[in-house]
Amino acid sequence: MPVPELAAMLRAMRIVLPHGASLEGGTASIKLALRGPLERLVTTGSLSLDHTKLAGFDIGKRMAAIEKLAGMKGGPDTEIQTLGATLRIGPEGIAADHLPLIVPAIGNLEGSGTSSPAHILDFKMRATVHTSGLLAPVGGTPIPFTVEGPATDPVFRPDMKSLAKEELKKFTGGDAVGQATGLLKGLLGGKKK
Repeated sequence: MPVPELAAMLRAMRIVLPHGASLEGGTASIKLALRGPLERLVTTGSLSLDHTKLAGFDIGKRMAAIEKLAGMKGGPDTEIQTLGATLRIGPEGIAADHLPLIVPAIGNLEGSGTSSPAHILDFKMRATVHTSGLLAPVGGTPIPFTVEGPATDPVFRPDMKSLAKEELKKFTGGDAVGQATGLLKGLLGGKKK
């Protein structure tokens, strides 16, 4: 279906867009199954949006800290090449998994998370951005970030702890704790009795 037709159904699906934002153009594909009594209805399935625009929402500006690290440019709208998700919508809120988002001006974003019945977001994401900023020397490195707060005014923050862990894995082969323990044992002369 055309995305504007889907936009009219979003509220019924308990999906809230950021304040002042609207979906324009593109196509939507939806495959949903509904189960249970109306007062505790559970909807599961998949959603895909292609070649649409989230007008009135500048994701680059929202990702300002990541924008500086990556050297990417924002704009007043967010052009979306592809957005998909596996959804579970129930009385406890919305869970979205396998969430790929391709934004040509930024790169590829992916992750998963939840939206509470009060529309409070808790998403763990990774962005593989087109880098020209501080991260240009490690281009192609996914940047972990979180999306939290109300769906009407989401807050995007880089997850520096996860980024540091990812970089450390590159140098240690994935067993940073084991290698650090081995190093300490070597420095301290083995186990003390």
